[in-house]
Amino acid sequence: MDLQNFNVNVYLTQLIFGAVDFPAKLISVLTIIFIGRRFSQAFSLVLAGLCILANIFVPQELQTLRMVFAVIGKGSLAASFNCAYIFSGELFPTVIRQTGLGLGGTMARVGSIMAPLVRLSGEFFPSLPLIIYGAAPIISGIATCLLPETHNVPLPETIDEVERHTFTVSESLVWGNMTFAELLEQVGSMGRFQIIHVTLLVLPILLMASHNILQNFTAATPGHHCHIAIVANDTCDDNFTDVLYCQELLRISIPVDGNQQPEKCLRFISAQWQLLDPNATTTNGTEMDTEPCMDGWIYDTSVFTSTIITEWDLVCGSRTLKQMAQSIYMAGVLVGAIVFGSLSDKFGRKSLLIWSCLQMAITGFCAAFSSNFTMYCVFRFLTGMALSGINLNCVSLSVEWTPTKLRAAVGMVTGYSYSIGQFILAGLAYVIPDWRWLQLAVSVPYFIFFFYGWWFTESARWLATAGKLNQALKELQKVARINGRKEEGDKLSVEDLRASLQKEMSSAKSTHTAADLVRTPSVRRISWCLCFVWFSTSFAYYGLAMDLQNFGVSIYLIQVVYGAVDIPAKLIGFFMISFIGRRVTQASALILAGLAILANIFVPQDLQILRTLLAVFGKGCLAASFNCAFLYTGELYPTVIRQTGMGFANTLARVGGIVAPLVQMTSEYLPSLPLIIYGAAPIVSGIATCFLPETRNMPLPDTIEDVERQRRSRVITDVERKDKVPLKASRLEPLKEII
Repeated sequence: MDLQNFNVNVYLTQLIFGAVDFPAKLISVLTIIFIGRRFSQAFSLVLAGLCILANIFVPQELQTLRMVFAVIGKGSLAASFNCAYIFSGELFPTVIRQTGLGLGGTMARVGSIMAPLVRLSGEFFPSLPLIIYGAAPIISGIATCLLPETHNVPLPETIDEVERHTFTVSESLVWGNMTFAELLEQVGSMGRFQIIHVTLLVLPILLMASHNILQNFTAATPGHHCHIAIVANDTCDDNFTDVLYCQELLRISIPVDGNQQPEKCLRFISAQWQLLDPNATTTNGTEMDTEPCMDGWIYDTSVFTSTIITEWDLVCGSRTLKQMAQSIYMAGVLVGAIVFGSLSDKFGRKSLLIWSCLQMAITGFCAAFSSNFTMYCVFRFLTGMALSGINLNCVSLSVEWTPTKLRAAVGMVTGYSYSIGQFILAGLAYVIPDWRWLQLAVSVPYFIFFFYGWWFTESARWLATAGKLNQALKELQKVARINGRKEEGDKLSVEDLRASLQKEMSSAKSTHTAADLVRTPSVRRISWCLCFVWFSTSFAYYGLAMDLQNFGVSIYLIQVVYGAVDIPAKLIGFFMISFIGRRVTQASALILAGLAILANIFVPQDLQILRTLLAVFGKGCLAASFNCAFLYTGELYPTVIRQTGMGFANTLARVGGIVAPLVQMTSEYLPSLPLIIYGAAPIVSGIATCFLPETRNMPLPDTIEDVERQRRSRVITDVERKDKVPLKASRLEPLKEII
């Protein structure tokens, strides 16, 4: 939300920021599949935090370097989001998956609410916002290490399964129960139904990015100065520097700042005609009596014909309202994560998804016709709520119908759809420079999503845990028919489901609440660590993504780079998750992101390329962190509280998104303070990630007891390993211990 601070074309910046998501999320998906969720989540968060912190040390004149760091950081955060959705969906059990996702979404919204507010801290210490934005994902990346790995682990159905998370498929067969994963294989595994299902689910996610970072364009601050009182007409208003006459009027009416540019918030009380004298100095002019802008402002409309800034004069004394508007939107996402997360666990994924699409379409449409700033904020708040409902339910429906070994691949597709959305936003913003029409362009498509949403198939996992076996059987038979397995589907019966899902059914009889996230030791540790991961990822991600104008480069180019970095970042994250593990990926992404953010503190402002590179790198790490976090979270929580856990994690992410724009306000006190904050957070989170269990190649826990059993099994295994005398040491053992 800070594209203009890059001093580059805001459209170009937006395009770069959107393009970086592709490589970031691709790398993230590969690491998720081949290494693990935990490593991908942690790595992307840490990397994003490092990139943000790195920009603290990059001078303002090194715009390119600052841009690079920002793009990498943004890409890392995109990867982190991508992973977080998969991870969260796999960590929480079915019975509370939506509640958990809602909680996670809520924390993400809290982060997004705080993000623009953190910018205010820059008034005290310029680098403070970057420090905060960078530190949060690093801390979260560290916290990710405390989460268990969920790679190739079946989705847990109950809280008990999360507590005994070490159960395997063979152990399940000893109990005499067919797992849902086996039922899914019987009706077609990853067949025609899953492909169509995932494709339709990613389309609403496609435009989610457009709403999350929409204010980069609708709230862009164009060049402006006080209205010149002596001008009788507005001939100089549209482009106040093209005509020599206008330049002369500016010279005698508006003082200049330290950069020899017209002051934005002051004007001379009376015209200083003597300044037209070539021998007159600017210093003498600036010592003349001045006053605030009493008659409004004149804006440069060469890039943006209209924004909410120019619509309601949100400049000078009202400039903090710009960050407040983004925080209010993120607050809505936070509330939506809490509300829709618990409601979807109670009423199902499909119905809440349909409602959320309708609410998004209506409130986004109304926001475009807001007559005042207050009305605009109200509708944006409601839009944010709907976005959480869409996000949580799309992730759950895709994860719960996907075979274990292909969840990371589906997570990659979901993550890339968000990245593509950033490109779409940059293109739309370039073509539609008016904020009202741009708001409409990204909102109206949700009417289409609402209508075809009725086709979606409700999660059979949720139906089973909710005791609706007859409907679950119908949905499974429908899937089997679409996948060309009609005969296998017809063989299924309610009795078969009851026998196969006896454990889930018995667990569903018990009531699970958010208290279950902290009731037992293992789940409590998972919840606390995921708090850091999700908050820091979202906090640093939005701290970078909403600051495109500060790079001094075209905002459209920056947006493209920010979107493009997600492709390699998520690809690397994908490989790391699949081959190394979730924990290492999560921690690495967070720590690297934090370091990249902090590095920009020491890069001069004139080194724009270096600053951009660090930002891009940090963004890429955060994208990988998100990518890993979604998968890691979903694998850590058991089925019975998975949605509750995902909701909890998303809640922290929303908190980070809320706080992120606010942190930028701290730059007025210390320019590097935001970078310090943005960079430190992911580093701390990355360290916390090390305390999470690895979930790579582990079946998803169904109950809380499963998670606890897994912890006890690890302890016993460690003790037995220590008691054994190895006959021949393997050089791979240290690496295995790390993973």
